[in-house]
Amino acid sequence: MLLRMSRWAERLGAWFARNGRVMWALLMREVSTRYGRDNIGFLWVVAEPTFFAVGVSYMWSQVRPPYENGIQLIPFIITGYFPIILIRQVVNYAAGGVRNNAPLLYHRMVTPLHIILSRCWIEFIGVTIAGIAVVSAFVFLGLMPAPVSVLGLGNFAYGWVVLGLLSTALALVTAAIAEVIEFTEKVIHIFTYLSLPFSGGFIMAASMPPRLFKFAWSMPFLHPIELMRRGYFGGSTTTIFDMNIVYTWIAALFFAGLLLMQFVRSRINVE
Repeated sequence: MLLRMSRWAERLGAWFARNGRVMWALLMREVSTRYGRDNIGFLWVVAEPTFFAVGVSYMWSQVRPPYENGIQLIPFIITGYFPIILIRQVVNYAAGGVRNNAPLLYHRMVTPLHIILSRCWIEFIGVTIAGIAVVSAFVFLGLMPAPVSVLGLGNFAYGWVVLGLLSTALALVTAAIAEVIEFTEKVIHIFTYLSLPFSGGFIMAASMPPRLFKFAWSMPFLHPIELMRRGYFGGSTTTIFDMNIVYTWIAALFFAGLLLMQFVRSRINVE
């Protein structure tokens, strides 16, 4: 029994090591081909969402009241807009990834799943670094408060990771569909914009009209964003969420995405 478990653990370790090397190689290649080796390179992954978030914060501060849902305006915007950026960047950039990197599938160790996951991880890492940089700078400048507690910060980080998993799962599905139906790449951009009202980024669950709340509650985006705000602001504002809904969506999307990736792989012509 112990011998079997030892062999199983050894095989599992070898599997993780092999796929880890593939993912690392694809990450480095993607960064190099997308951003090049000159100028700021990979830093643009961080700079792009930073410019968006700072620009939106400034514009909203000029036209909106100083408080939203009992929260100062700039902290409200930052804790809502960065999650939206994460969803948009991960989902939008994954579309077309397999088609654009089809020659890599000559290598037997590389799969469409590796290609899409490497793209998702680049965006997740970039937006995460940008978020940390902006929040740290705004706290230092006194533009937003620090998290209410270490435990609250942990809840915020947990919500962020869950949102990253949800975005990746959705990206697997949309990227697979985009390989079969090309105009899906354009529709995805429209979808991400149309999802703004019920994502919870710019309007919290407690402030939603009943019809909008009923629809948003069944969608997965609202819940991790509400959890993040609960972690960051504590009891100073009302948050409503149910993470079980998110877990169900993540499991269903990952299952569908993995099946669709297998289907896509059989249809790709490597030239």
